[in-house]
Amino acid sequence: RIDNDMVVPNNMIFKLVQRLKKNKFIAAISPKVMFANNPKIIWFGGTKIGNNLKLQRECSNHICKKKDSTKFRGLIETDAFVGCASIMRSKYLKKTGLSDPDFFYGEEDIELSHRFKKIGGELFIDLDQKIYHSVSHTVGTNWAKSIYYNYKYRLLLINKIGSATDKFFGYSI
Repeated sequence: RIDNDMVVPNNMIFKLVQRLKKNKFIAAISPKVMFANNPKIIWFGGTKIGNNLKLQRECSNHICKKKDSTKFRGLIETDAFVGCASIMRSKYLKKTGLSDPDFFYGEEDIELSHRFKKIGGELFIDLDQKIYHSVSHTVGTNWAKSIYYNYKYRLLLINKIGSATDKFFGYSI
């Protein structure tokens, strides 16, 4: 799955498929996602959500928005693959189904990743492979629309997969 606002380097998909062939335990994999307009800065490099869905402002890890370097390499486990660029094994999709149509903008990847993990799927980011994302083309420079969609779909995510604590604190925060 690759969104239409991505710039895909030569052989990136081939290299991800090779990684999947070598690692049968991987259910889904994403490359490291870089900003297209600032290609040395990381947009997404995996996430650790754990049981903290309610308080997360962004579902991304500590390397996001940092300058890429050799220390951000290799294969790392993640709690969610990124929806704009991922390869998923069909056997998991057959069990979980496709992305939830209730989500239009954002958080659908976290919800689908949650379903993968519920059935034992292991999710990874290949930090050796990069793809470039023209971030926020769906809403453009309309910050109000961006805020609206981010909160709307975060609340929907909490409603669908959040614990009772997530719902109590997440809705009030």
